[in-house]
Amino acid sequence: MTIEKEVNGSCAKLILNGWMDTENAPQLAIAVDALNPEVKSLVLDMAGLEYMSSAGIRQLVATHKRMNGELTLKNVQPVIMDVLSTLGFDKKLKFEP
Repeated sequence: MTIEKEVNGSCAKLILNGWMDTENAPQLAIAVDALNPEVKSLVLDMAGLEYMSSAGIRQLVATHKRMNGELTLKNVQPVIMDVLSTLGFDKKLKFEP
């Protein structure tokens, strides 16, 4: 998985590409921890994310907690959205097309 970072003041966007599985899901935590403490709102652009394992889902939950709920998932692939919806995350997380 690769992660590109864009920061604009107190808002940041991480662009995820590839697979977020057991091996590389911790990269998301590293990227979030590396953000400036001034960042209060985070968007994860998942247009290029092809697969997410349970380890990736755990990282999403941890990121949501870390950002105090100011996390938005954008461009989520249908196969990943199906899993998140089945788990009920569509009611707890913010989504944008």
